[in-house]
Amino acid sequence: MKLWDAAEYPELAANEYFCLQAAKAFGFPVPHFELSDDGAALVIDRFDLTETGYLGFEDFCVLNGFGTAQKYKGSYEMRLFKRAREFLPTSEGQAAAKQLFRLLVLNCAIRNGDAHLKNFGILYDGVEGQARLAPVYDLVTTAAYLPKDAMALTLDGSTDWPDPAHPQKLGHIRADLSARDIAEIFEATADALAQLAKPLQAHFKNSEYEVGARKQRGYRWDAGDGDVRPKAWWITTENVEDELTWLNAEIYATPRTVPVIDVPPTRRYSSRVWDMTNG
Repeated sequence: MKLWDAAEYPELAANEYFCLQAAKAFGFPVPHFELSDDGAALVIDRFDLTETGYLGFEDFCVLNGFGTAQKYKGSYEMRLFKRAREFLPTSEGQAAAKQLFRLLVLNCAIRNGDAHLKNFGILYDGVEGQARLAPVYDLVTTAAYLPKDAMALTLDGSTDWPDPAHPQKLGHIRADLSARDIAEIFEATADALAQLAKPLQAHFKNSEYEVGARKQRGYRWDAGDGDVRPKAWWITTENVEDELTWLNAEIYATPRTVPVIDVPPTRRYSSRVWDMTNG
């Protein structure tokens, strides 16, 4: 079970939950995971533990001979792709390189600036067991909390989020992928994320931490008082029908009834506005 300080990183459990859902939709092996009923915790199975005991696991910090403090050191080309070729069987090299490339594209798409060397790993069965890439883990959209966050390692000499040309170059050189292969991976990434649009909007509809279009449209958050006034996003408008149409089209997964309060101009700024819902 993973828990975080909600004051420092609001909705982080849901953040990782939906990022893992994207990985799952994209076809990655992902440990079984669930979001707690209150949304405060992520419950996820250990992928290095089986019915017969523990599997061998090494992250790419270890494979590079680095300590934890050096997990942000180096480039994806050398510290991830080259090292994977060195430690994985030749028979698995091409498939592993393609999987790493797909994962890097997904990390860029979700703006995960924490895709460092400890968040990639290999598994093996016993000392003499054949190594393979570990399932996907620790995926988050860090840009939700750090808008200017950058990539954890460099790609083509920079930690700036890349335009398509840089991943394309990586895919050609490090994963032996064709232009068509890369285009299909880009498209599949977009499809996987699009599948989550409605569920994500539905989850965040009553959250203080807005991730969608309401905040851009001018909605504000009211934390409520636990009694008369509920938690809610609100906006004042002269065109109620247009606003209701927009909400049902752009925010909610299914049409619903939205509370509307008719506030006379003389009471628009009164603290008793919510009393009008009961009388």
